[in-house]
Amino acid sequence: MLDDYDFSQGVRGKYVQPFVPDSTMAMSTSRPYSGPADLHSMLDLLVAVRPAERRGNSPSKVDLRELLALTAVQSTTLWFSRPVSLCDRADS
Repeated sequence: MLDDYDFSQGVRGKYVQPFVPDSTMAMSTSRPYSGPADLHSMLDLLVAVRPAERRGNSPSKVDLRELLALTAVQSTTLWFSRPVSLCDRADS
């Protein structure tokens, strides 16, 4: 965040305040892909966040089904985020 800063010689400028995390920052966790239940979650997410007019864009639902049928692609990592409080972060 930028704020006005009054330098000692009367010159006005800008400075950047130090970053202070808020109490609802998102933490990320990850784990390996574990099968059909994950595929269904990924498809649900795709439908939820992609506008209807872009649902056919790559990767489409069909693309994800075909790709995740390949053993090499099944070794992918899934990332999840959830809001946590700073006291949760201190415990980890």
